[in-house]
Amino acid sequence: MKLRAIHLYVVLVCLAGIAAQPLLDWAAFLALGPKHWWGLAALTLLGVVSESLAVTIKFGGSAGNTSITFIPLSASVLAFGAPSAVVFVFLTGLVAEFVIRKKEPIRATFNIGQYLLATALAGWVFASAHGEPQAVAFAATEEFDFQAWPFIAFG
Repeated sequence: MKLRAIHLYVVLVCLAGIAAQPLLDWAAFLALGPKHWWGLAALTLLGVVSESLAVTIKFGGSAGNTSITFIPLSASVLAFGAPSAVVFVFLTGLVAEFVIRKKEPIRATFNIGQYLLATALAGWVFASAHGEPQAVAFAATEEFDFQAWPFIAFG
């Protein structure tokens, strides 16, 4: 019975992560140009590299990993918007959980589901705080906007 409850919880977290995606402006994300896609690809590659270089910290009988993946994640949301952050965490999480850390499928799936949910909600907060992708803003005005509050809200 306990295993069934765990599987149900994982499914619910993943469904919540998927259900949160319409909160984001995917149309604006899909309208980004090829140079923006290359930028997101470079940030995602940087995220995967930072996950592969994660430091394992042992405390008592348990261990955890820590990395600097939040840096390219933050850059992706500032440069390309909240949907790019979701794409970033999905791809980076997929590689990190299944390929780099080789976690058992139920744990990896749960982690990716929670990444999707948390990032979608944080992206919604970013947009609600009037956060604007700087790649889009720069193309229109050739100026960058200072976005401290939306960035803090995303964090």
